Amino acid sequence: TCFQIGTVCTRPIAGRIIDGVNKQKLLLISTVFFVLIMGGFLLASNLHMVYGLRLVHGIVFAIGTTASAAMAALVLPAKRKGEGIGYFAVSGNMAMVIGPLVGLLIIGWFGSKMLFGFLCLLAIAAVSFLTLVGTTALAEIVSQFLGSLFEPQVVLSTVKSAVGAAFLASVFTFLAQLVKGLIEYKTAAKARSIMRKTIFSKVMELDAGGIEKIGPTSAITAAVDAVEQMQAYFSSYLPSLIFSVIAPIYLFFHLKNISLIVAVLLLFVSLILFPLHNVFRGKIEALRKTYWRSLDDMTGYYMDGLRGLTTLKLFDRDREHSRVLGEKADVLNKNINAFMKINFTSFLVTELLIYAAITVSLVICITGMRNGDITIAQALTVLMLSYSYFSAIRQLMSASHSALTAISAAGKVEEILQTDTSRPYNPELPADPEHFDGIRMEHVSYGYEGRSRALQDVSLTIPRGSSVALVGLSGCGKSTAASLLMRFCDPDQGTIFIEGKEYRSVTPQQLRTNIAMVPQQVNLFSGTIRENLLLADPDAKDAALLEALEEAGAELVYIDSMQDKTLPAV
Repeated sequence: TCFQIGTVCTRPIAGRIIDGVNKQKLLLISTVFFVLIMGGFLLASNLHMVYGLRLVHGIVFAIGTTASAAMAALVLPAKRKGEGIGYFAVSGNMAMVIGPLVGLLIIGWFGSKMLFGFLCLLAIAAVSFLTLVGTTALAEIVSQFLGSLFEPQVVLSTVKSAVGAAFLASVFTFLAQLVKGLIEYKTAAKARSIMRKTIFSKVMELDAGGIEKIGPTSAITAAVDAVEQMQAYFSSYLPSLIFSVIAPIYLFFHLKNISLIVAVLLLFVSLILFPLHNVFRGKIEALRKTYWRSLDDMTGYYMDGLRGLTTLKLFDRDREHSRVLGEKADVLNKNINAFMKINFTSFLVTELLIYAAITVSLVICITGMRNGDITIAQALTVLMLSYSYFSAIRQLMSASHSALTAISAAGKVEEILQTDTSRPYNPELPADPEHFDGIRMEHVSYGYEGRSRALQDVSLTIPRGSSVALVGLSGCGKSTAASLLMRFCDPDQGTIFIEGKEYRSVTPQQLRTNIAMVPQQVNLFSGTIRENLLLADPDAKDAALLEALEEAGAELVYIDSMQDKTLPAV
């Protein structure tokens, strides 16, 4: 409704405005405002802002379409003008019908989140381009004015218009930078929110075996550190990458009329920087796993120290723990310095090429001025735009360290998101051919990624009703065997039978209801004893809770003098 109100009320006025102005410029201005409004929708924080933007959207749409229709009427032959305008209107109507359908198809193919991220990247790159347009216009205005200082009579006649034009260009550039900053902030915030929700949703899907596989510390570092680094990749690096391709081509057409040699030189150097950037990116990729492994190692050791600080103090091992933590921090610091070294080398090489290209361009311009081929104003334009030529590359390089770290972070997040959460089962699996009454493992092998096999071709039998202890050195596979029995993980080779059934013939939930496990570390959560016990079975009655306490040898938890033996909420 707001859009239609803005369109209907504006069209008659737009027709009058178009009759007295340059239609091409009006169409260009309306297109620019249209892009800015599209970016404004990303920043809208409430419905009132959306209503206002939609109203302005209708006004700009009315001006733009009226201007385009008027331009079409000018180029149509007089005898077929009515027919041509009719086809023009039909094409507009078809675009308004087909456009949303195409948009829905694209959303269906790529997903709304991916499409939203892509549009955010394009919006940031587009506003960056508008900033470049304003900066280029300002540089040309200032260059022309400074070049005219050698002609006082020209200065007096142009100073007012030059100041006015420079002011407008500055305001336009400022507004574009402001919109760019807002869109970057919104994009970064949205990216953080989406990625953290995705990671937490994945972690919630994992069972105990999946958590053990990725490690709680990995989930924390991925959701906190990795996401912080990745959002800079989306909001800064990728838009800068798009902009750094567009900017040199745009500036080439501004400089080629002054000096084709200079324009080609600057364009060539700017394009050379891309493969050079990829070389350094490849070196960072080689350090990715080492960096994240050291970060996980130090973070996990630190978290263990916090959880067991009381124990460390009791046994006077806190200083030793602190020393080991310092060694792990030194390893992490070494890996970070390796990142920084590559980033600094990349910056140094890039700046060297940029300043060399600018210096050669100035030499060419000075030579052209001596020969009378280039004016002072043109030489100043080349000087000012040469820095703008590489501003996009500088933005890209300034975001490179965060981006390269983010690439490593993305690999860490990808490992978590690709973790298999399924525990498939097949009721048709054959039963134990030996019909053994108990637990039987047959030629079972299992290994963790990046480590030697924890179990290698292990076979054992545990009869029903027996008490069996698995003993051995640390790392020999005792905990792994327990994890396999609980189906926290599945064997790489071999088969496990429980009471004559292949244990993958039932669901993990059915299996675990018949097996009790006391892990090596048990957390007692804040709250009452009742609340902690109800974690295992939220619907359990007091009698079942008391029975469990008695079997565990914890009868003193409840008060013996209570006749009804109800469990106190303490």
